[in-house]
Amino acid sequence: MEGRVALFACDLAPADFEGYWNEVVADLSWAGLIVFWACVPDVRMLKDGQLAQIPGDACAARKSAFDFLQAKLYGSVL
Repeated sequence: MEGRVALFACDLAPADFEGYWNEVVADLSWAGLIVFWACVPDVRMLKDGQLAQIPGDACAARKSAFDFLQAKLYGSVL
């Protein structure tokens, strides 16, 4: 199926985004992967799937996630 299917991955922003996305993409190809990251101010998803209020800056969290995923894909932040 690789090269013929686009996978749309979306979730609320996990508290441990590096661990979460490392696990999600461990067995996936990056080809055709579309990531939507819903950064809701002060809400994060815990490892067990529960939601928690964790104060923080949603824009900064989104930028950190983007930089992390970009580095995973390209080997560095562009």
